Amino acid sequence: MEKKRDLVIWFLLFLLIFVILMNISVINFPIKKITTTAITADQGNISFIINASKRITVFADEFNGDTPDFNLTNAELENMASLTLESTSYGKIIFGENVNLTQDVVSIPDVYNQTVNLDAYVEISSDFIQIDTGNLTSFAKSATIYFYDLNFNNPKILKDGEDCPDNVCTIISYTSGVLIFATTQFSNYSVGEYTSVENPIISPTLPGGGGGGAGAKKITDFSVNKDLVKKILKQGETERVIVEIINTGNTVLEMNINSSLERFMVISEESFSLMPGQVKIISIDVFAKKNEFPDAYIGRIIVKGANIEKIINVIIEIQERKPLFDVRTDVLTKELKAGEDVWANISVINMGDLENMDIEIYYAIKDFEENILSYKKEDIFIEKELEVSRKLNVPKETSFGAYVFYSRVTYGNISASSTDVFLVTKKKLGIFVVIIVTLVLFIIVGYYLIKINFKKKKKRK
Repeated sequence: MEKKRDLVIWFLLFLLIFVILMNISVINFPIKKITTTAITADQGNISFIINASKRITVFADEFNGDTPDFNLTNAELENMASLTLESTSYGKIIFGENVNLTQDVVSIPDVYNQTVNLDAYVEISSDFIQIDTGNLTSFAKSATIYFYDLNFNNPKILKDGEDCPDNVCTIISYTSGVLIFATTQFSNYSVGEYTSVENPIISPTLPGGGGGGAGAKKITDFSVNKDLVKKILKQGETERVIVEIINTGNTVLEMNINSSLERFMVISEESFSLMPGQVKIISIDVFAKKNEFPDAYIGRIIVKGANIEKIINVIIEIQERKPLFDVRTDVLTKELKAGEDVWANISVINMGDLENMDIEIYYAIKDFEENILSYKKEDIFIEKELEVSRKLNVPKETSFGAYVFYSRVTYGNISASSTDVFLVTKKKLGIFVVIIVTLVLFIIVGYYLIKINFKKKKKRK
């Protein structure tokens, strides 16, 4: 009996430790982000924003398309997931592992304190892609590489000018002049033509394996390589976005693509058939007319196949060709729960000759159907530059998913806007629930210990 009781006690103790460890991640301590130096006055209240560390400057002017905006905090540069470098004319690189750009920082005396120069050490050109991993050690990782606008009949991958080994390079697809392959390591890659039919491109293996007897299970599904497209365009500009759709099932899919922002884009193919295992490359030209009103336009691209629907959220920020204001919005906490406050830094640079003016700042939480969940606006004084931190409450009934913090600055009939995206996630057990559960378990364990000791004393008597 005593052994059974001891087992019960040990079990409860282990259960207690397990509950505490599982809920440590639930305890969220509020952290205020510290950003660039500024002193702002707002209706008599003075707030100080202090710079705690020098920001890293990333040179990436040679890239466009899906290449991210590298104007990020040092912490964000330390852990970049699915980092993409693209030249819309020639190709792109998508890294399969997280990249830490801060390990490649160098200093330029009297110019920049800390820099990472992608322009100098990454080349994406016609039929050729190279990264100098001696100077960019963080890029020595596996990746998926795209070559655009090829004219080969049966292309092969060359690594350092030689045929790339099968254990390093794997061709995923070649269609419509776009070659996609995966590599386990980085070097310089180019494309050549097979001179023999002995080495054809192998089509992707179809799900379900060979044979495909009558009893094979029907699988209907597809994947899309993007869930967000964000473009910043000046009036009259155009940029191309490449979307990759793969039929991951074993049935033929009739696909359809449409967008709520169709007046800003041209989709290369809106309807097509997709065979099992087939990869389809869709080019989307996103444009801003010369007379388009400067604003941030929010919407979706909807990709449908059979009864399945995949969503690509879209933000198109259109700026004047000669803007008066440059506006930037940075959400401080990218993931939060419904009912919490979302904080953002709103930075405004007055690029005109007129100084010392009152501007209107409007900021709102929007979903990707342009519904406004919460908003505020205020008048504020600006000389040449201004940075303020503002918050909005995420309504308690807000569904899980991606949302937009939208900011707009207006002076007279002139306006400029910017956005940032954040996620509303599921609620977990709160700190108070953890405390209550822990106390209950302590009480149960204590009760059993007291009861056992009491029985032992009784027996001795």
